[in-house]
Amino acid sequence: MHVMVLMFVALCICSIAVYGEEVKVVERLQAYTEQPVRDRPSLQSSLIKLPIGSVKPKGWLETQLKLMANGLLGRLPEISRWCKWEGNAWANPKGEGHSHWEELPYWLRGFTALAYITGDQKLIAEARKWIDAILSSQDENGYFGPRENWRNRDLWPHMLALEILRKHYEATGDERVIPFMLKFCRWLMTVPFEDFIPPTRGGGWQHVRGGDLLDSVLWLYIQTGEEWLIDLARIVHERTAPWAREVASWHGVNICQGFR
Repeated sequence: MHVMVLMFVALCICSIAVYGEEVKVVERLQAYTEQPVRDRPSLQSSLIKLPIGSVKPKGWLETQLKLMANGLLGRLPEISRWCKWEGNAWANPKGEGHSHWEELPYWLRGFTALAYITGDQKLIAEARKWIDAILSSQDENGYFGPRENWRNRDLWPHMLALEILRKHYEATGDERVIPFMLKFCRWLMTVPFEDFIPPTRGGGWQHVRGGDLLDSVLWLYIQTGEEWLIDLARIVHERTAPWAREVASWHGVNICQGFR
């Protein structure tokens, strides 16, 4: 066992020497690379996620990502009615049209990450087309995206959309994103308590997946330092299913969301 450990250490040292890399141990990372993040005392962490695109895949992983880009993920709009641009509610400035729910943002979340990680300009252009449409759909009051979702008092699709915008911001520093998200969060603060992530018969995706919204609110707080976002975070936490006390849903996806 000792011999194997020594061999592993030697291999690591050799690998570092080959690539000419210097390993430096730091007590705490203070910011994202290229996208400064203020160190908020109440949210300090020993680990900070690197912005998307900071790590470039090589070898087997690069091959797999290229296969994804040229396969189902990269070409889903060719076969999926939910991802068709024409008439899509997520592509309409007024938020009207077909496919208003989770399907498009679910796909676009992974597609956007794939585009920026691979640097594929065709994929980036496709992702930005949808992102530009989302950023152009915001009302004066701060709401954005398909109107049908709010008629149903459903914020779940927007939780996915916020993650898309975060990935886009990390990769590009697009100055539209932060004001857009702040305006939406201001709107959230005006939503009547009983309409905010309401529990529904059967669980309701937004109620058991509210942690996704909480993550985006805290991310925005770290970016901006706006203290009122902490108040919003408390409301989101209060209205989200209590995963720390019970299994709020036995649906497999919801359990994974709860862990997140």
